Amino acid sequence: MNDLDDLKATISDLEVELSTAIEHGDFIENQLIDTNQQLAQEIQKREQTEKKLRNLLEIIKSQKDDLEILVETVVSHSDANDLEWIEKFGEAQTQSMTDPMTGLANRRRFDSYLRDEWLRAYRNKKPIALIMIDIDDFKAYNDEYGHLKGDACIKTVAQIIKQQVSRSSDLACRYGGEEFVVILPQTDLSGALCIANQIKQQVEQAQLEHQKSRISQFVTVSIGVDSIVPEYTDNYLTFLEYIDGLLYEAKQRGRNRVISSNEQSKQMKNEKNYFQYIPVENYRLSEKLELDFIPVSIPLQQRWRNNGLSADFLAEYVLTFFPRQETDAENFQSQIRNSVSFIANELIENVMKYNARDCSLACGVSIYILENSLVFYAKNYIDQKA
Repeated sequence: MNDLDDLKATISDLEVELSTAIEHGDFIENQLIDTNQQLAQEIQKREQTEKKLRNLLEIIKSQKDDLEILVETVVSHSDANDLEWIEKFGEAQTQSMTDPMTGLANRRRFDSYLRDEWLRAYRNKKPIALIMIDIDDFKAYNDEYGHLKGDACIKTVAQIIKQQVSRSSDLACRYGGEEFVVILPQTDLSGALCIANQIKQQVEQAQLEHQKSRISQFVTVSIGVDSIVPEYTDNYLTFLEYIDGLLYEAKQRGRNRVISSNEQSKQMKNEKNYFQYIPVENYRLSEKLELDFIPVSIPLQQRWRNNGLSADFLAEYVLTFFPRQETDAENFQSQIRNSVSFIANELIENVMKYNARDCSLACGVSIYILENSLVFYAKNYIDQKA
């Protein structure tokens, strides 16, 4: 009976444990079912998400292709616009350097080109030539034939000049009005004279009627020409003024001619009265006055204030060597004083302008009173190390 009771108790315990295990098994099974359902839902959501991502990727890829096409189109248009603007800029720049009437280079281009070629000639120790051309009696031509024919005349002469300038380095310019200038790099005087004479001859052969000309029944030109190998002390503006002086001389000597430095010197030798630079030692010196100063000895501003006083002092000094005139004495004395004062003042200003403040060498102006002339001599020193 005891054994039976133990078995009953064991059976009862086993029934409890089995019931508990069944309950736990049902719980676990329910959990597994829930988990499987959740996994199925997650898989479904993931599949849906992947599908959306694939669709989105297709959209992005399509948009990328469209964007690349758009960018390529924009870039191509941008390049075309850039080229168009570059062309327009080039055209504008060319127009700003070109005389609209004649098609030659204008004054702005002339100034820039002459400066550059002058510096190149100085560096390379090569000659540079200038030809300045002016249509003779052009005002009378305009008055007689009108401004439209006057413009046509200028255009014709400009084309003749342009035809004679063949090298790419040469530049023909309209200097202003009826005046033209030709820049000839690496050209000596003989070469420049050849071109100048060709221009003169071609203008004559064009036979443009000019009934109001004082020298011909056709349009003619006067020309000044020279060549130079620039040195350190030379200035292209001074050289340009010199060429303008040769042109003026061609006008004074009858027009329709070419005047160069050689022709000018020949003409001066045939004249009785002319000015030239002559060494002072060739004459017997009767009096000499020097006005020298060292730049560092006086402040720059004070030196400028003293210019007029120094020039007046030189004028008064020179005046003592001129005999007083009995008639119109005051006017004569005033002319002498003003002329000498002006020349001396200009010289002194330039001497001080181009002298370094810390220079220890004296600069100034000297006056030599000779038997038959008065010579101004300005001296200045430049530090060669600078």
